[in-house]
Amino acid sequence: MLAFKNVIAFMPDGETLPGRTVLVEEDRISRAGPASEVEAPGCATVIDGAGLFLMPGLVDAHVHTPSRIDSK
Repeated sequence: MLAFKNVIAFMPDGETLPGRTVLVEEDRISRAGPASEVEAPGCATVIDGAGLFLMPGLVDAHVHTPSRIDSK
């Protein structure tokens, strides 16, 4: 488990949320919220992100495929 503490969370809509803690378990965000409300478990590797931004991974899910495939 990873715990990113005191980060500025960058939301998909462009909003920024300062002072957040984000917990990541098995490559997924399991919990996020104000640092004063989200406590990192003792087993977590804690990363101090004071003054740094954290944003979710981006995926390019937009593709173009040919409407016709020539088998020549």
